[in-house]
Amino acid sequence: MSCTREEIVNEGKKYIGVNEANETFKVIVDGYNEIKPLPRGYRLRYSDPWCAAFISFLAKKCKALDIIPAECSCGKMLLAGAKMGIYHEGDDYKPMLGDIIFYDWNDNGRGDCSGYPDHVGLVSRLSATNFTVIEGNKSSMVSTRTLAYNARYIRGFILPKYSKSTSIPSKTTDLEKIAKLVIRGDYGNGAERVSRLTRLGYDAGEVQAMVNRLLAS
Repeated sequence: MSCTREEIVNEGKKYIGVNEANETFKVIVDGYNEIKPLPRGYRLRYSDPWCAAFISFLAKKCKALDIIPAECSCGKMLLAGAKMGIYHEGDDYKPMLGDIIFYDWNDNGRGDCSGYPDHVGLVSRLSATNFTVIEGNKSSMVSTRTLAYNARYIRGFILPKYSKSTSIPSKTTDLEKIAKLVIRGDYGNGAERVSRLTRLGYDAGEVQAMVNRLLAS
C-alpha cells in the first residue's frame, strides 16, 4: 500500500540533521541495504554517496517502493522513473509535496537541462515563489534547500502516484486554513490550482467556496 504525500514528507523531516560526522547517517545506509531485492545487487558502502539511497530509504519506510524506484544511483533512479512513466523532464514544472527533484550541477541555465543527474531530493514545502527540498548527503548530512521555480540546476522530477491525502478537510477550520493559502497564491490559479489541490486530496470546489466566503467577509 502506497503512502500519502504528507506521510513521506513528515518521515523525511525526522532525519534532518542526521550526518556523517557523528555517524547517525548509517541508519539510512543500513536501511537502504535492507531493501529486497537490493537494486542491481549492489550493497551500499558508508563511503558511497547516499542522496538517492535516502529517497529509497524513505520509500521503504513509508511502504512506497511500488511508486518510487529504489536506487542508490541518481542516474539509475531517473531512468527507472522514466521506465515507470512517472518522470517529468521540464524544468519549469511546479512540483507538489512529495515529488522527487533531480539536479545537474553542470546545467548552464539555458533551456531544459538534459545532463547526467548529480543529486536528488524530496520536495517538502511550497510557496508562491519557491519550494523547499529535503536532501540526503547535502554537505554530508540530511538538510534542506530552497530554490525558485524553474531555477538553474533542475534536471527534472519523478512524480510518484501517491495515495489520496489522509488530511482531506472536513471541518470549517481546516477549510479556512487551506483557503487562506489559496488566497495568498500558494496554489496558483485556474486549472493549475484545481489540479494541485486535487492531487493533495482536497475538494477544490469546497475550498473555492471558503475562499469566496473569506473574501466577502
